Amino acid sequence: IIANGRLVRQGRIEELHGETTTLVRSSDPQSMLRALAAGGISATAEGNHGDGVIEAHTRDMASVGDAAHAGGVAVHELRRCART
Repeated sequence: IIANGRLVRQGRIEELHGETTTLVRSSDPQSMLRALAAGGISATAEGNHGDGVIEAHTRDMASVGDAAHAGGVAVHELRRCART
């Protein structure tokens, strides 16, 4: 990546994108964690994203939504979050 005529970062595309997680917000984060675990998705409620936000360790937002639906948990927000 070149910014203002200077090389600021280099590497493979996967490295430059950083780790991508899916953020999902629910009014019942504990039920969301259980639903994600039942769907085989690793997730944590830690982070500085706000109340009820879970970090699902997957790029596949559809699988997060499907797991929440299967668990009967309402989804209030679903988005990707790239971290470097």
